[in-house]
Amino acid sequence: MNSPKRLTVIFANTWEAFCHLEYVGERMAPQKRTVTIELTQEQRKALVAQKVGSSGGGDHYEEVKDVYFEPEDTKEVTNE
Repeated sequence: MNSPKRLTVIFANTWEAFCHLEYVGERMAPQKRTVTIELTQEQRKALVAQKVGSSGGGDHYEEVKDVYFEPEDTKEVTNE
């Protein structure tokens, strides 16, 4: 299994879409912003899915189920 080269996060402005629905009465697609981060070799190695079995001549690997942000200290989080 190949290691990932970058991490991509897509942020959605659901607040604006919610306000538009509440005050205008129309649905709108939330605006999105994409951030891509190049991973270091160590990070790439850590994110390789591990082989968990095989059947019928094919290999089976772990699946990514959850990804979440874990700030070091919420008081230091900024929008720089």
